[in-house]
Amino acid sequence: MAVRLFSATLVCFTTLYFCGLNDAHPQTTLTLSTKKQITESCLGCICEAISSCDLNQTCSGDVCGPFRITWAYWSDSGSPVLQGESPQDQLAYPRCTNDPTCAKKATINYLTRFAQDCNGDGIIDCLDYASIHKLGGYGCSGPLDNEYKTKFSSCFNKNNLPNNGQAYVLPSVDEKGLQITTTEEIHELDLRIPI
Repeated sequence: MAVRLFSATLVCFTTLYFCGLNDAHPQTTLTLSTKKQITESCLGCICEAISSCDLNQTCSGDVCGPFRITWAYWSDSGSPVLQGESPQDQLAYPRCTNDPTCAKKATINYLTRFAQDCNGDGIIDCLDYASIHKLGGYGCSGPLDNEYKTKFSSCFNKNNLPNNGQAYVLPSVDEKGLQITTTEEIHELDLRIPI
């Protein structure tokens, strides 16, 4: 009798655990988000926000190229290289990240690898990709600096207005912690980076 009671209890708890019907382990809960493609427009706005998409950018400090990519970001993106090079070559990182096409590939690889719903709206979209690019794959839900947010929002709104014509403005926080919004205009984006 005790063995049957134990077996029945074990089956019930196992069922509850695997079906997610208990709240004892909230980390096992899976939230499904709709994932959107990384578009040319999105990449262009990320590039615009991070460096004004200056295709002549080289390495400065620990970042390189128009997407301002760190060595760790490049490595996490799979260490893409220019044709005929090896990822083990000491100059593979700066050569790739300073080349617009290779830097674009590294960015797409990284954003694809770390794609997640950073802002909790149930959709993985360009707003999330912009946060992932700036804050990294493990910190994308954190606050973005106002300059990056302003540049990105302006570009995003110019290139991605919803059907009702209402612009989306990322909220910004001033030095006193007060929420502000900005709608500065930037010049039309012209990112000619081949795939």
